Amino acid sequence: MYKEHSNTGFTKLTYSHMQQPDAHVAMRLFEDPERLVKQASDIFECPREELKPGKDHVAVHVVALGDYEHYGQNRNGDAFRKKACEDRHDTFVKSGHVFVQHDNQDPEKALGRPVKSAYDKSMGRIELVLHVHKDKGQDQLHKLASDGTHGFSMACYVPFDSCNVCNTPRRGPSDPNQCEHLRDHLGKVFPDGKVACMQNDYPTWFDISFVHKPADRIAYDLQKIAASGEAASYKLAEAEGIWVPDHILARSYDGYTEKLATLQALGAMEQFYIKTSEARPMGHDFFLWELRKAASVPTQGEVLDQLRNIDIDELMPALAKRGCILSPRDFFRYVLGPDYGEMKSAMPEVLNSIRSGVFSRLLKHASSREAVCKNIYFDVDEGKDRVYASGVDNDLCKKAFVEAENTNSVSTGLVNRRVIETTMTGKPATVVKQAAQHEDLHPAALVYAAYKLSAVQAVIKMANNIDDAVVTAVAAAQNVMA
Repeated sequence: MYKEHSNTGFTKLTYSHMQQPDAHVAMRLFEDPERLVKQASDIFECPREELKPGKDHVAVHVVALGDYEHYGQNRNGDAFRKKACEDRHDTFVKSGHVFVQHDNQDPEKALGRPVKSAYDKSMGRIELVLHVHKDKGQDQLHKLASDGTHGFSMACYVPFDSCNVCNTPRRGPSDPNQCEHLRDHLGKVFPDGKVACMQNDYPTWFDISFVHKPADRIAYDLQKIAASGEAASYKLAEAEGIWVPDHILARSYDGYTEKLATLQALGAMEQFYIKTSEARPMGHDFFLWELRKAASVPTQGEVLDQLRNIDIDELMPALAKRGCILSPRDFFRYVLGPDYGEMKSAMPEVLNSIRSGVFSRLLKHASSREAVCKNIYFDVDEGKDRVYASGVDNDLCKKAFVEAENTNSVSTGLVNRRVIETTMTGKPATVVKQAAQHEDLHPAALVYAAYKLSAVQAVIKMANNIDDAVVTAVAAAQNVMA
C-alpha cells in the first residue's frame, strides 16, 4: 500500500508474508540465553548486554527483509538493494517503534521499539532486535510463545522509488511522469532479464507492527473499501489493481491466459444458470441444472472460524487438495466474521454484484478483467500445504476441513451426495432470475472474483476425483444462488 505526501514522497507498507520466501522472514522470541549471545556476536556485533531487555520487556528477534541481489523483489513489486539495506537498516532503531496494526498516531500506544539492527551480508537480510513491553504486548507475546511466530508489517517513508528497468524515478503511484514499466508491466521479465519492479534506495523505516491473523488483514482492506464510498470500481481496478489493499498488487505474470480462459468458462456457466432458471432444461442441460443443488449448502460458522486462524498461503492449497471452493457468502464470512463485521450494511450490494453474473460482466470490461486475471494474491503455492504447523488446534482444524469438504468440495462423489440430499429433503436451490445491475461492480465483488479464479485453477490442478466441467458448473452456480 502507498500513502502519498504531496510532493515530498510517500509511505509504503510491506507485510511479512509478502516477502520473498527464501529470505525466511520471521519474528521469534529470544528464549535461549546462549542463542542471544551467539546472535549478539555473529550478527549484531555487540555485547550481549546491549540486546538483553529490562525486567519489563521481552527480546524479539526479527528477520525483516531480504535484499534484491539475493532474493529479488517481494510480492508487492518492491525491492531494496544491498546498498539500501546496508546504509539504511539503522533507521529502524533511529525512527522506529512497535505498534499493533499500524495504529501509530499516539506514541503511548507503542508496545516497544527496535533496539538493534544489522545487515547480515552473508544472508543478504536486515535483522532486528525488538524490546516489547510484557504488559502492553501480552497478547502478541503469548502468540509468539505458543505459535513460534507472528505476522508483522513494516512501514517506511521513501522520497521516491525508481524503475528497475529504466531507472526513471517516481514520486508515487499516481505520478503522471512515471515510466510505462511500472505503470503497465509491474512484475514482467523483459528480454534482457530485467524485472519491472520498484527500487527503494532511500527508505526510512519508522513503524514495525504486529498484524492480525490472515483473514483479518483481508477484512481490514475490504472495510476500507466500504468506508471510502468509492463507486467507480472499474477506475479503481485500473488504477490500483482491483482494490486499495495493504498487501495485494495485481501484476503481469505468465498465468494470465489461463486465468482468462477460466473466467470465460465461469461467465458462460453463470449465464446458463440465470437463463435456465426461466426454462425447462432437457438432456445434458438438465444434468448441469441439477448441479446447482450442490452449490446451495452453507458452511457452519464454527467451521469458518477455525479456518480464519490459518494463513491464506497455507489455507488455499489445503482447500484445493480437498476440492473446496468457498461460496460468496462463505468467503466473506471467512474474511469478515459471521456477521460480516463493518461491511454488514454493504453486503447486499456486494452479493448482488456477484449474483448479477460477475464473470460474464467482467468479460465486457477490459480494465477490470485484466486486473482480476493479473491478481496473484490467492494463487496457490503447492508446497505450502502445512496447515497443521500453524499453531491452530489440530483436532478442530481437521474437523473443520472435513465439514468444509462436505459443504464446498467439488469432487464428483461429494457433489453427487449434496445433489441427492438436497433433492430428497426438498430444500430450495433457487437461482436468481436476473439481479439488478449497477453500472459498476462493487470492488469487493472483484476481490471475490480474483479468489474464485485462483481457487478453481488450484482445485483442477490439485484435487482428486474431479471433473473439470463439474468444477466449473458448481463454482459458477455458487455465484448466482439466491
